[in-house]
Amino acid sequence: QQPQQPLLPQSEPPKEVLKPPQELQEEQDAPDDSRPVLAAEIRMGHQDSTLNVLPLCEGRAVKALSEGGLQYLLAASRANAAVKGGRYLFEARIVEMLNPVESGRVSGQAMPRQHVRVGFSVQGSPLLPAADSDGIALFDSEGFYNSGRGRLPVAQMRLGRGQVIGVLLNLEPASPNANTMSLFIDGVRASKPQPLAPGMLGKALCPHVAFRNVTVQLHFGPSPLAPLPFKCRMLQEAAAADVEIKTYREPPDGKHEVVLPIGLPDEGLVPWVDHFLEEHPEFVELSDRKIVDWAVRSGLVKTSTNSWKNSSDRPDVTFGISVLDELGVRKVRGVIAALIPRNYVVLEVKSNCIKTEREEILSRFPAAQYRRVAHVAIGAPPSGWVQKLHDEILQEKQQKLTAEWKLKQAMKPQGDEQKMEVDDTAKEDSKAADEVKAEVKEELGSDEPPKAQLTEEEQKIRFKPQAQPDLNELALGQVMRLCVLPDADEGFDQVTFVWEDEAGAQDRIKSWVLERKATTCVQDLEPTQWFFAEQGEWHRQLQAWMILAKQRRALRGEDIPDGDEVPAPTSGIEEGDESGAPDPATVENVLDVGTGEPLFSKFSYTDWALISLRYELHLLVRAFQKDVHDPERLGMHESHLAFYYNRYFRKPLNLQAYGASTVRGLVELFEDTLALDSPLPLLVSKLTEEETTKRFDMFLKLAERDRRDRLCRIATGDASARLVVQRNVAPQLPVLPQAMQQQLGMARAGGNFPPPPASSLGGLSRIVLPPPPNPGANSKAPGGWQPHHQHEYGQKGGYGSYVAQQPSYATPPPGHQDQSGYSQGKWAGGKGSWGQ
Repeated sequence: QQPQQPLLPQSEPPKEVLKPPQELQEEQDAPDDSRPVLAAEIRMGHQDSTLNVLPLCEGRAVKALSEGGLQYLLAASRANAAVKGGRYLFEARIVEMLNPVESGRVSGQAMPRQHVRVGFSVQGSPLLPAADSDGIALFDSEGFYNSGRGRLPVAQMRLGRGQVIGVLLNLEPASPNANTMSLFIDGVRASKPQPLAPGMLGKALCPHVAFRNVTVQLHFGPSPLAPLPFKCRMLQEAAAADVEIKTYREPPDGKHEVVLPIGLPDEGLVPWVDHFLEEHPEFVELSDRKIVDWAVRSGLVKTSTNSWKNSSDRPDVTFGISVLDELGVRKVRGVIAALIPRNYVVLEVKSNCIKTEREEILSRFPAAQYRRVAHVAIGAPPSGWVQKLHDEILQEKQQKLTAEWKLKQAMKPQGDEQKMEVDDTAKEDSKAADEVKAEVKEELGSDEPPKAQLTEEEQKIRFKPQAQPDLNELALGQVMRLCVLPDADEGFDQVTFVWEDEAGAQDRIKSWVLERKATTCVQDLEPTQWFFAEQGEWHRQLQAWMILAKQRRALRGEDIPDGDEVPAPTSGIEEGDESGAPDPATVENVLDVGTGEPLFSKFSYTDWALISLRYELHLLVRAFQKDVHDPERLGMHESHLAFYYNRYFRKPLNLQAYGASTVRGLVELFEDTLALDSPLPLLVSKLTEEETTKRFDMFLKLAERDRRDRLCRIATGDASARLVVQRNVAPQLPVLPQAMQQQLGMARAGGNFPPPPASSLGGLSRIVLPPPPNPGANSKAPGGWQPHHQHEYGQKGGYGSYVAQQPSYATPPPGHQDQSGYSQGKWAGGKGSWGQ
């Protein structure tokens, strides 16, 4: 079974342990009282009960609902009578003990158990006390005396059906047991008189019962069910002067009120509801945060969570009980609200902003029973609200400064008094003595804590920042798309704008949406086919460049490693003389800068990694603007770059791998391609779509220019220009097959091996593999074209084989330089077709 739970959460120890009276004074028989007796009937009502309480027999018994997780929560109810003086008794009898069975319960999960608490409380105090509640005192069925300031074992008892629990309240000033409560079981004293909590002294006290999985009869008289050893009047027979009867005002038209507060997330709606409930205690809040608070006050321990789904509107609940973690109470709560009419405040931050969801909420409250009102708290709050907020912030700052000052005072050295003594020489000179004392006083600090003051930024705050946001990112995106103001067509009897008028609220919604779009992540964004097509074409082009670079290295006599990576110098930059090299921007053919060498012939591992990331970030920005379908989103926020990069490229973005510690530092590597717009750091591309469509060579030219710039900076002694890129971020390069390596070796030895020709078809540079050194006698193609041949190439990279076919042209395509070295071909198998 579930272990015994205390009144307070176990994670919050009581402030003070209550101490019992030192000596027991026997109670005396009550004297005759000729004063008029109370005429009104004492009963338990739904107006001062938790949602799961069903009053029975005209308020003389109460029953707790036990479905949908309610079997784990305490029910509580308070009587309509408040005792101001005298000594009176009331009784509670266990009528029924329930053992609710939860369908689908996980093995080993705690079982709900029966529990009862009886006592007194101050009118208006919480029905279920929190750790700091000081207006309630209850005896529980485990034998403990509970108050808001402690928990004390006082009795040995066991809960049973038919058991009569009597609670005696003594408020007689002349009695030796004044301001105490005593517990009796079946007419026998079970505890010594226990002192009332300090918050209860001098106040009218109401009979109070809290219970779980039991049905309880409340008996107020005139005769006790279990007589006590001494004569004592019951509460129903109390003198009218000693008791106050609370009357509950019924609505004039017979309709209770249901309020839907409407406001923008994180702009003061939740504090406004708290303030509304303080001014209107007859209202009951319906929200998920109240369900969680209810469970904690029932003794359940909530595990903290850092899930992105967690918010004040929809808490990510983790009690270890499936029906509670799934907030099954929410479903039962809607049925109860329609069954037991009272005044409600429905705090649903997201749903109250969306028209269709508002209509669904209103459908639970029939117009015949409820008057439905919308309070719109959107826009600039009144000056009184802002001043109250600033006072709270100032008070918190002052408390923090005072605590720090007290800590410093406690850590002072023991010999501080001696420091204040001035030597004989200084005493002769009063001026020197004053200077010494001032220095010591400054060292030890002031005798009073410093005074807190609001900064200029704090004075601009209109809504207090919360540790937990009102909505998570997914719900926030829905509000941005669907938030509208309420109207009469939705079924509201009244719509009230509590801060700004309708026009001001509408303007604030528009400006808020624009602000949030710049800073909110689109969680459900998915890449489209356009992105995958662009990414695939870039990969094919980049692989072609890297293959050619590897071939040219082999022709220059450099060793070709067996691994997948192009070797890089220790510095991360290929050293060499760049004098006389053409400006990359003026190069028309990146495969031949005029010397037979491609523009990227000196690229190192670092350069390939940077050019790949440069294009990826550029493509990401373009794809985001296309896929989000929202012209009001001008770019992606820098804090969301890692999320979108992982969503599109299916790999994490490691800033440290490129030598950067922040997104801004990474963007500075590509300042000619990307920028972070101000005042909001939105990542945008400096290149237009027309400039970059099918023009991958532009990124090659930018990368070569940056490479040369780094070389110049290093040559001038700028150590910050050296980049260290990790070896796992650059694109993978297929390994040349053995046959191709043999051909390259023959070319280096002086064999007849022509250089690979170049073509520029459709703006996309391609590599055409050269034929074997001896084409053979099958050369029948017109114009000197080569016969069929096949190179098993790039198998490790998974790109299949390059198969040469008979040409379909009598002359080479435009821009082709060497007719004898060209053959039409295609890629077969692997990851797709390379085309011609």
